[in-house]
Amino acid sequence: MDVSYGMKKFKLESSYNEYSDDLSFIAEEKVKYYIYVGSDIKTHFDERIKEIVLGFYKNILFYILYGLDDSILPRTPVFVEKLQSLFGSGMFNRNQKIGDMNLMISHIWNTKKVHLQFDRIKTDLVDDYSVKLHMHSLIIEEQIKMDDF
Repeated sequence: MDVSYGMKKFKLESSYNEYSDDLSFIAEEKVKYYIYVGSDIKTHFDERIKEIVLGFYKNILFYILYGLDDSILPRTPVFVEKLQSLFGSGMFNRNQKIGDMNLMISHIWNTKKVHLQFDRIKTDLVDDYSVKLHMHSLIIEEQIKMDDF
């Protein structure tokens, strides 16, 4: 994970300017979040991607999220096995309650520089699932904490 330091063309700690032509602003907290509107990335591990969200802190890529198509649900174990073959077994959480969300499956991998997480989430309010693969820079996370201090 530290070697590739990203997913596909997106590299953590790269400049906003590398992607700015294909971004649509959606929210800002300490990090500015954008939807990637480019059409060049359609799959990850042969699974369809519904959306890509990028988060930038001080114009540096901090966060990458792939919202995967719900059709992955029956193949979740295969997708997780692919991640485990690349990054090892990681940590596993099941059935955690977070607000109004019921986090059914969560696999987490950490290195010195990167936090990678795969979630299968079902909301209590509707019978709907979302599947997300996301990562962020632990280095920039520390910078954000120091800037808040």
